[in-house]
Amino acid sequence: MNIFYFRKLLFAAVLLLCGTVVNAHDFEVGGIYYNITDTTAKTVEVTYRGSYSTHYDDEYDDEVFIPVTVTYDSKTYSVTSIRNCAFEGCDYLKNVTIGNSVTSIGSSAFEGCGALSSITIPNSVTSIGSSAFEGCGALSSITIPNSVTTIGDFAFYECDRLYKVQISDLSAWCTIDFGGYYSNPLSYAGNLYLNERLVTRFVISSNITSISNFAFSNCQSITSVIIPNSVTSIGNCAFSDCTNLKSITIGNGVTTIRYNAFYNCKNLKEVINLSILSLNAGTTYNGYIAYYANRVISTPDVSLVDDFVFLPIDGVNTLVGYCGNDINIILPDNCNGQKYVVGENAFKDYVKLKHISIVDGITIIGKSAFEGCTNLESLYISSDIESIGNNAFTDCNNLMEIKTGAIRAVTANENIFSTDAYNNVCLYVPTGRKFAYEKAVPWNKFYITEMDFTGITEISPDDIEGFDGGAIYDLQGRPVSEPAKGSIYIIDGKKVAL
Repeated sequence: MNIFYFRKLLFAAVLLLCGTVVNAHDFEVGGIYYNITDTTAKTVEVTYRGSYSTHYDDEYDDEVFIPVTVTYDSKTYSVTSIRNCAFEGCDYLKNVTIGNSVTSIGSSAFEGCGALSSITIPNSVTSIGSSAFEGCGALSSITIPNSVTTIGDFAFYECDRLYKVQISDLSAWCTIDFGGYYSNPLSYAGNLYLNERLVTRFVISSNITSISNFAFSNCQSITSVIIPNSVTSIGNCAFSDCTNLKSITIGNGVTTIRYNAFYNCKNLKEVINLSILSLNAGTTYNGYIAYYANRVISTPDVSLVDDFVFLPIDGVNTLVGYCGNDINIILPDNCNGQKYVVGENAFKDYVKLKHISIVDGITIIGKSAFEGCTNLESLYISSDIESIGNNAFTDCNNLMEIKTGAIRAVTANENIFSTDAYNNVCLYVPTGRKFAYEKAVPWNKFYITEMDFTGITEISPDDIEGFDGGAIYDLQGRPVSEPAKGSIYIIDGKKVAL
């Protein structure tokens, strides 16, 4: 017997047994039925009408708003849960908004609601039960809030039209306890969006130590993943069926890759292995991670400078990724004593990044190197840069200032920045060089201001600890109490770049 079918029969039997002993709903207000769950705490759950879920047909239809509180018989109750099967089989239910007091959505709560096309789940919900949205064939997108910690098996089974899963915290997503393959809405949707942006290439946060079972199963949008050194284990089927995943970097802390973690990742051709695990191309062990690989790159081929990952590509030291978690970054000034290039997509979609300093020692910024760093505010480019690739800084929507110490304006295409950047960003260039940038594409599209870069020294924020606020000044001579990385200040009469 098919295991999925058997489990469904077993689950249905449990629900049927429960349904025979449940009392009728306690009261109804505004077309919504409730059971009192705690008379002392005054809490209620949303339920179905009558003694069991199929007692009445379609008691809920069109739109339902589940309130935070409800008043009945002169008493006000908090609405804290949606019980098992509460809306099951309500064929005409289309839109549901859940109030920000509900913490759990029960098993089969919306199962078989074939017309349900929109549901708002608040950030108070921590658990979604088994088969909660099974058979919701009209549901096209779902937002899973950061508060959710468990999703039961088959929660999104047969949600055939689901194409978009929206989240706002990748770290929270990595730790959800998924009950099975179909508990993850990606099993049908395939496309994961982080703050409305399609996730293609991402770095898992360094505060994560393990990646849950099924966390990214069937995520068709991802093409490249960097797993930081903090992660020790990758769960069962964590990346199974990610057929567009092409490259993965395994941090040096990984000791366990579980069953089928990378099964059916047919295009996973490059594995960069910083761990102690022995990974060999064409083998099925360690979760099929290297089964389809053309090459597995292991130390000593890989250089790890702090949290920056370098590879020799065509004989050139290339920064290919970052395993850290900083929001303010100063790139290393060398790799093994030599200059290097920032590779294609190296920081793409690293949304935490706010300030980046590209220092002397770096010669090339590759295509899409910082594309999609949506929180990037300031950028420093050194005088060693010789070329900048297409789309290097596109979709950096919060970029406000660019500072460059380069005497000569680097020639590049207009598309290295998004169109809006040319209207919103101020470009700071060395004193006496404004005319050169006004003649060079794409720099002539910015508002350009000259500043004196001579004598500027790169220092670490740790080096300025102990100074009081009056000892640190901005370039206009104003005291600064909280200096930020990526900016230039005057300390003891000297210009320094943090």
